[in-house]
Amino acid sequence: ITTNGDLCFTNAVTLTAPVTLSSGTGTLCIQGAFNSGAFNLTLRGAEIDIDPTGSLTGTAALTLEPDTAAKNVVLGAASSDASAGLDFSSDELGRINDGYASLTFGRTDGTGVLSVASPVTLRDPSTLRMNGVGGSIAVNAALTGTGNGAFAFNSPTTTFDAGITTAGGGVSVVGPLR
Repeated sequence: ITTNGDLCFTNAVTLTAPVTLSSGTGTLCIQGAFNSGAFNLTLRGAEIDIDPTGSLTGTAALTLEPDTAAKNVVLGAASSDASAGLDFSSDELGRINDGYASLTFGRTDGTGVLSVASPVTLRDPSTLRMNGVGGSIAVNAALTGTGNGAFAFNSPTTTFDAGITTAGGGVSVVGPLR
């Protein structure tokens, strides 16, 4: 489903096939239980909100990416501000239930900055990517992987100004470190 306006799911949703949902320049909002089951789910938008009444559950891949390659992505954002980039508060990230095969934040052609702004905990293997020319990743606050949480960083430049902890999962970096 692709639109250039707000795309909101207010009731429970259960997928029966892989899906990409794109709100273009609008907000994609999850306000109910959204179960992707064993199917890959890609959410793309200028803003993606996982409301307090919403949750994401699945066992395949979950990808969350901005609508444009140049847009920044902020994990652990203090507030929701689409003008600052695609942001996820720690509370929103906590509404992504444990069990996904993988979580991916950012874009393969991303030229913006993907940053960790405040402490974040993720419970599944996670890839942070901004692979486009000029793209970068900045870990400015603690990043923790619980359960089978592991981290892969894919970017032309990755900066670590805070610690990364896992419960035994690996950490890999593709690209130069600063």
